[in-house]
Amino acid sequence: MILAASKTLTSALLVALTFALTVSTLHAQDAETSATVFRNHISGPIVQSRCIYCHVEDGQSGHTRLVFVRASDATDHETLNLQALADFLDTVEGGAEYLLTKIQGVSHGGGVQVPVESADFQHLDRFLALLEGHPQGFVARLLAGLDAGETSLLFGITTPADGDTVAGNAVTISATGAFTAAVHFAYRPANDPRTGFAYLGAAAANTSAARLAWDTSILMDGDYELAALFTEDEGDSLIHDIIEVSVDNVAPAEAPDIVETDGYKTQAVRMDTTHDVITADGVVVTLPAGALDADDRITITVLDPPDPATTPGDAVGVGIDIALASGQNTFREAATIALPYPEGKPDGIVHGTDVPEAELSLWFFDPQADAWALVAASRVRPDADVVVAEAARTGEFTIFHVPMAAAEPDGEDATEPESDAAARGDDGGGGGCAMLPMMPPGTPPDDPTLIGLLGLVTVYLIVGRWRLRRQEAVG
Repeated sequence: MILAASKTLTSALLVALTFALTVSTLHAQDAETSATVFRNHISGPIVQSRCIYCHVEDGQSGHTRLVFVRASDATDHETLNLQALADFLDTVEGGAEYLLTKIQGVSHGGGVQVPVESADFQHLDRFLALLEGHPQGFVARLLAGLDAGETSLLFGITTPADGDTVAGNAVTISATGAFTAAVHFAYRPANDPRTGFAYLGAAAANTSAARLAWDTSILMDGDYELAALFTEDEGDSLIHDIIEVSVDNVAPAEAPDIVETDGYKTQAVRMDTTHDVITADGVVVTLPAGALDADDRITITVLDPPDPATTPGDAVGVGIDIALASGQNTFREAATIALPYPEGKPDGIVHGTDVPEAELSLWFFDPQADAWALVAASRVRPDADVVVAEAARTGEFTIFHVPMAAAEPDGEDATEPESDAAARGDDGGGGGCAMLPMMPPGTPPDDPTLIGLLGLVTVYLIVGRWRLRRQEAVG
């Protein structure tokens, strides 16, 4: 009996000890969760495999506030790098959002490092939340605040339009008016508001439209709510715009308003409306009201690089062909064309080359002359990394790097109809060349109201650039 009691007591003690050890272990695991996640999912796959090439003392980003240690340089590299991230979040406002947008390629010289749909992105989001002491990651908090967010007349989705039908695996969604460096996009089925929004990703806002490609081909056909949003006040305030679109990829009864795949876009356009047709490649074609003979469809196709033997210089960036379904090949009002070129950082040099941005120009292929012709008054906009010009014709357009002396036009603007040049009695000057008209026709240049508005716009752009550069200095 004494032996039985002893066994019972021993068994009870073992159970108690096991329970105590289990609780202790759980508490220890809970306290070390951020370190565990870092060691298992962040240190090797992200820091040492991606970030370490630039964010080290002797790297391109060694001057920033986020500098790591190579695994080969220190045995305690995991501890040092974990502390570097913790210090970053302590000193940088909205640090988690900043890092999560940077790795998506938003204003990042290193481009996309961790895609949104990857497991690495989910691990990093969870890890940063643990470092900040949040029960949810940034993306979850962002989407949870959508329904309670505020709207703004200055911010909204510009493409697609509310009510549009879309199809394709690279439908461009864009938004303007964000007073921050990044805009986030999300979607959910329109007929089931209980379903949470799914995160699509972030895009750079800067001083132009934030732009992201949306693969609608993986969705079931139907109606969806599409949201664009940005945060302020260290993520506490949220501004959003939500529209409704229909996805119709399978067997549409009529052509969707927008169909876009990689390198190809077609969009319905109205003759009495100004349209900014934006592609996933960053091309923007602005058709002013009155440019078309009738309602039409515009198609923009990305071209293969032209034969160097036939070009005036080295082709840079994206070349396109613009066509209208009606066959109309001249515009009643000049269209504005903006073609992008690659720019990794604001150093005035085209990314991956030694070509100065200032030496880029826009050219049109003249089928009658079977040669490339300079579009008069084309100009570089380094704030948006595009070359812009006005053109009165459809056809092929490309950016070339041509020395300034060789790029001077020596005759008629190749993009203007001969009848228009003759009617004006000039040699084909190209007119204005801003991406969007800065002054409505007929407005006196000394209009105090207009001057005041332009002043506010200038201040906004300057402040926006300052904030962007300050963020880029961080990392």
